[in-house]
Amino acid sequence: MLDKKNTAVLASALVMTMLSGCDDTSISKQSKQSELRSVHSTKCSLGFINDDGSMVTYADGGSVRLVGWAADSNTNTTPPQLNIVLTGPDGKSFVFEGAARNDRPDVVKAFNQDGFLKSGFSLNLDVTALQKATYSVSLQMPTADNLITCKTNKILILK
Repeated sequence: MLDKKNTAVLASALVMTMLSGCDDTSISKQSKQSELRSVHSTKCSLGFINDDGSMVTYADGGSVRLVGWAADSNTNTTPPQLNIVLTGPDGKSFVFEGAARNDRPDVVKAFNQDGFLKSGFSLNLDVTALQKATYSVSLQMPTADNLITCKTNKILILK
């Protein structure tokens, strides 16, 4: 039979267990993204993977650097957040967040859109946990209401 001390310890443990997930942003982030409206953009370019401008790039794993630009072709703006999405042959996608945005005056000039100034991006991906396979690369720009996706013509092969 439980005494008052053990009951208090169990009650505290139960409360701590229930509260332990309160700061877990990954769960709320996933559910938030699934609630966003899917929108496609046609204004993006993945210029380089590991300084290689080819359509197909081979990498040994470890770190892979991606550089390019992306904007929302529907609103002619540049959402501040950009993610890289690698999709494997099994359809499983891996999202890499935290691309640094930078100025691309050449893109502004090419499209005559001042809103494209911060369209540049670069991101180093840690792909050590990914299987050796062929991955398609797309760009994802979440906003308050939309999940804007822009497909690239680039293929990354991890060997």
